[in-house]
Amino acid sequence: MNRIPDGTAAAHDRSVDVSIIMPCYNRGDTLLEAVESAVTQRGVAVEVLIVDDGSGRRTRAVIDSISHERVRVLRQANAGPSAARNAGIRNARGRYILPLDADDTLSPGVAKLGADVLDAQPKVGIVAGATRIMGKTELIPCAFDGIETMLPRNTILNTAMFRRADWEAVGGYPESLRMGEDWAFWMRVLSLGREVVVRPEVFFDYRRSSPQQATHSPNPLRVADAQNLVLREHSELYRENFHLVVEQLTTTRAALAGYRQAYRPIDRAKAAIKTLLRLS
Repeated sequence: MNRIPDGTAAAHDRSVDVSIIMPCYNRGDTLLEAVESAVTQRGVAVEVLIVDDGSGRRTRAVIDSISHERVRVLRQANAGPSAARNAGIRNARGRYILPLDADDTLSPGVAKLGADVLDAQPKVGIVAGATRIMGKTELIPCAFDGIETMLPRNTILNTAMFRRADWEAVGGYPESLRMGEDWAFWMRVLSLGREVVVRPEVFFDYRRSSPQQATHSPNPLRVADAQNLVLREHSELYRENFHLVVEQLTTTRAALAGYRQAYRPIDRAKAAIKTLLRLS
């Protein structure tokens, strides 16, 4: 296994088109499948950087078992997904970056598809596609439809291709965030005036059942951290689109009020049952 020391910056290598960045924290059970989907990309020269983000012994053993000329490994103390991705990109040799979580898999041909778009369209900064839940057949199209759709929430999933030069220009992923870091990063890239190309093809298969996914049980405090950071960094954009923000807030509040109204009898029944159980 080829390894690179922590903190070593890699110069651009013209023999590498796309660097696939794969943070890994205790995902030895799914890592090999993810790596296989990455190293078998055809049509462009790819490298795979596995960033071991402080994994335990079992996952380290899986990583050590990987021997492939396209794979390199970077190890660090656990610092979270933002720091892991930044470390991988800092050491990447390709001009284009494609993140992939260690429990997901890339669709064949995605690296070439994204690179072709970025090669042909200099104004484009992000190339995204559809998602498929692993083991299912239905597709989930990318929900991005203009920067306005990014104001209330993230509509571009993490596995989308972008330019390394743009990552450098915006300072990378915000390492203060442990959740929502992809939303904050995409907003930074869009602030450069970059365009987004949304493709209908499936870019990756998403493993929904993983208990370690941040989206499996989101931490409200970490969600708020991401929301506050995005708002602070793009306050002018939010001011310019204040009417949209108000519309989204009122719609959300109305939906929440409807939910509370519909489930109020159930909540009251649950409270009554708890009281009876305590009395008994």
